[in-house]
Amino acid sequence: MQNDKLNLAVEAINNNQVVGIPTETVYGIGVNPYSQEAVDKIFDLKGRDEDKPLSILVSSYYDLQKLDIVSTIPEVVELYWPGPLTIVVETTIHYSLVILVCV
Repeated sequence: MQNDKLNLAVEAINNNQVVGIPTETVYGIGVNPYSQEAVDKIFDLKGRDEDKPLSILVSSYYDLQKLDIVSTIPEVVELYWPGPLTIVVETTIHYSLVILVCV
């Protein structure tokens, strides 16, 4: 049953749809951050100004390195991941206005 729900969420994200993600405290919303169409849906749903960035959640230092980051990130962050650590970085790619990276 749980795998079915996960597969539905993955399929929805792959089709530029928005999914709800339960967390410890609130529900999050998720989309493919590399899709402008999908990110625009979040901005529309939330009525959010386009100059207000969204967060990208990544699971590891390795995943963070895939984001074409310009900022220097000390490897010490690996000591705190996975865990509640937030870092703000600059990237070479616009990432559909998604520029704040949280892990």
